[in-house]
Amino acid sequence: MNVARPATDRDEIRLAAEEHPAFSPAEHRSRVARAQSAMAEEGIELLLLFDPQSLGYFTGYTSVNLWDFSALVIPMDGEPRVVLWEFEVPRFEVSANLGDLFVYAPHADPISVLVAALDGFGVGTYATDDWAACIAVADWERVRNHLGTARRLDARPVLWRTRLRKSAAERELLQRSAELTDVAVRAAHEALAEGVTDHELAATMSAALARGGSASPAIAPVVAVGPRAGIPHSEAAGRRVRAGEPVFVEVGACLSGYTAPIMRTLVTGEPEPQLAALARTATDAVTAAVEAMKIGTSAREVAERAQRVVDADPTAILFHRYFGYPVGFGGPPSWIERLAFHVHTGNDALLEEGMVFHIPLSLRHRAVRGVGLSQTVEITSSGPRTLSRLPAELWRAH
Repeated sequence: MNVARPATDRDEIRLAAEEHPAFSPAEHRSRVARAQSAMAEEGIELLLLFDPQSLGYFTGYTSVNLWDFSALVIPMDGEPRVVLWEFEVPRFEVSANLGDLFVYAPHADPISVLVAALDGFGVGTYATDDWAACIAVADWERVRNHLGTARRLDARPVLWRTRLRKSAAERELLQRSAELTDVAVRAAHEALAEGVTDHELAATMSAALARGGSASPAIAPVVAVGPRAGIPHSEAAGRRVRAGEPVFVEVGACLSGYTAPIMRTLVTGEPEPQLAALARTATDAVTAAVEAMKIGTSAREVAERAQRVVDADPTAILFHRYFGYPVGFGGPPSWIERLAFHVHTGNDALLEEGMVFHIPLSLRHRAVRGVGLSQTVEITSSGPRTLSRLPAELWRAH
């Protein structure tokens, strides 16, 4: 079922909800136009996207519902088509700027509605994000069968050229997100004391985010204390802070889907010597990566420069060996933009003005201690610019 609503209806629901799209209609039309230009250059007649990130990026639609089926169809010319559950239509009307809606009823088959949304397009070549794991295999097979002999290409080249370079409006929102993230980390620092639990510190940061106007974050504030900081992706578990031990925190405010995250490591009292040394390595590696992030520098060069700092540390460090991933419009389960553009030694792509990366240096002595220090960095014509105002170094309690 194709749904069209008068503009006056949308104005009424936005007034009632006290909510409007985060960006102007011109911003989203510009994004679609850039995608269509890239499609023309790549010889792609249709862009078929299943990742909710792409749906939100191109239309403005935001919702906590990331589990029910949705899809975005962008033709080479004309308005995008959005496949959405009928129950979600009010959310779309409140938050989105554009897109012709094709809705499926409760308990109905969404793929048949997607097929209807594809009707009318003579497709010889299409590109898709089937790598995004946002569509069931059986459903994807039905879509492929419908498209028949049409040539299938990877959507990543179009998404890279459209999404990696952030607009001025996006960069402004990311800066505001970074400022609120700093507020949350400062709140954790103020609350830090011996005997405080990791749950209490996580709650402190969550409260600071909510008071500051953050939506639900893509990743809830992470706190790992003591040896738990030495185990990747640990979170609060009731551990109490002890003098000299690391308190690893990772947090990112979410404003209209945009997050500029940071990691910081706090400590009460005098840090143990091994922790202090590991923190110096992390600080130096973050600094090396950030300083190298200039227009025209390859992702490989940035990673190699920072990796040399890590490799010079004489201890056995557990590290993921990449030095950045793109951030901007994201959403649960991660604020990482799913564009497969990471800063590592296997990526020769060049950095361009307007790109924004989170540089995560999470170094660990396995199950003993860990340090997480990071910056979110914007690539500008005058050099790299960190969005956080908090230095990436071991931070002692008052």
